[in-house]
Amino acid sequence: MNGQPSSSRAPSSHPQSVDEVIADINTAIDKLTDKFNTASQEFFGRLDEISTRLDVLEQSILASHTTSEVGEENGEKKENGSDVAGGDKE
Repeated sequence: MNGQPSSSRAPSSHPQSVDEVIADINTAIDKLTDKFNTASQEFFGRLDEISTRLDVLEQSILASHTTSEVGEENGEKKENGSDVAGGDKE
């Protein structure tokens, strides 16, 4: 862990051949691609979970809103006070 790239080859004082450098670059790209794919899958999985939770919340809100509208139509007291005695001004 000295900040230098790890390799399966033993360090040497000879410069690497072009083929070895290309192989190392390809290996690094493959590792980064795997990490990116894993992170993407986790991200989109969490996004799907959030979307599902929001859908459930929306349905719950709509259901409670519909229930309260039905209650108001059946003669329950409205929030604006129009059903309160003396509140009708026609």
